[in-house]
Amino acid sequence: MRSRSNSSAVVVPRSPAFDSKMKHSRLSQCCCFSVRTGSTIIALLGIIGNLIGLGYAAYYVDLIGGHPNQYLQLAKIIAIDVIMVAMLGVAINASLAYGAMAGRPRFMIPFIGLCLIGIILSPFGIVINSVNFFIVGAIVHGFALLVGGAVGAMLQYYFWLCVYSHYRDLNDARTRRSQSTA
Repeated sequence: MRSRSNSSAVVVPRSPAFDSKMKHSRLSQCCCFSVRTGSTIIALLGIIGNLIGLGYAAYYVDLIGGHPNQYLQLAKIIAIDVIMVAMLGVAINASLAYGAMAGRPRFMIPFIGLCLIGIILSPFGIVINSVNFFIVGAIVHGFALLVGGAVGAMLQYYFWLCVYSHYRDLNDARTRRSQSTA
């Protein structure tokens, strides 16, 4: 990186640790696809998954109907919350799909931010729920949740890294275009 001055160019050294972290946190491919195609596929799978969740929760609300049992009423409230979250998920994944296909990185930010929050918080939920299974004696369920949760968390991180790599590629291309025109 060079700093321009009137008399001479000054070279500012970069930290090797910083450079290695930056190179490590970017993928060139997502599975066997480009990160653009991978991001689009992740978005479409997210839309499909959220639509399935939306349909299931809507069916559940309809199934419960006006049942007077207070526990079923609580389940109905939870199902309505799931409907709202699923609708938000569809919107966020649609935004990701548009951003990935149209080359508009700003539309990818909601997915990147919320997925990162999920990556940070999901281990806590996995551990807490596994401990609850262990407490009630459902040891197999507890271990299954730990193993399944660990695999799910790793996939979630990989998918986030694919989308984030495409986001950075788009931002870098935009920066190069703006620097070449200036």
